[in-house]
Amino acid sequence: MRRLVRVDPASIVPARGRALARAGVPEGRTPSERILALHARANDLFLAEAAPVGVVEELPLDELLALCRDGREAPPSVVETVAPRAQRLALFAATVGEPVCARIRALFDEGDAALGLLLDAVDSEAASALAEELGEAIAGQGLAVLAYSPGYCGWPVAGQHGLFARLRPAEAGIALSASALMSPVKSVSGVLVGALPEAHRIRPGFDFCEACSERTCLERMASWRS
Repeated sequence: MRRLVRVDPASIVPARGRALARAGVPEGRTPSERILALHARANDLFLAEAAPVGVVEELPLDELLALCRDGREAPPSVVETVAPRAQRLALFAATVGEPVCARIRALFDEGDAALGLLLDAVDSEAASALAEELGEAIAGQGLAVLAYSPGYCGWPVAGQHGLFARLRPAEAGIALSASALMSPVKSVSGVLVGALPEAHRIRPGFDFCEACSERTCLERMASWRS
């Protein structure tokens, strides 16, 4: 089943701490009144101009594995390891919308870099939350839904081309460049994996893990434990 999903911007506004951390404010430091005021303005701009929308389409396991593999001779990616344990699988692409991205560019052009930086941080965190929100489209009782995206965990960013060819998310206003960059900039894509929580448990011992400095997989696994 294919769905166009529109999301209320208020449902994906990030917590203040996450937005400030994304903007470079050290965790644990009490923000100044100026930073708090800028963050409040950034939230207001996001709520006024964001238009979150995404396309979600379920697909069978064999199609997903063929799409991820794309004829490559390489060790399996994390999504190829986790997907066979899933009850539901769906491709997705989503964006917070071009108007709010354009506002970020305008703020920097106008010399208001501080507000532009805070709005950029809010948008980035909201885009991540948007993927989680779309997970509700395939959620089921007892299932944990996590998003896996090209460019991470052994799935090359070039995998975007196969994903976009299969999903065709133009109806959500999302396009892909020849270099696999999405437009609008604040967009996310990948596969939603709905499985029992323990199916998402992995050991970060893949060869490609050695080059990863973020280890966000640990935070993701912690998210379903909580």
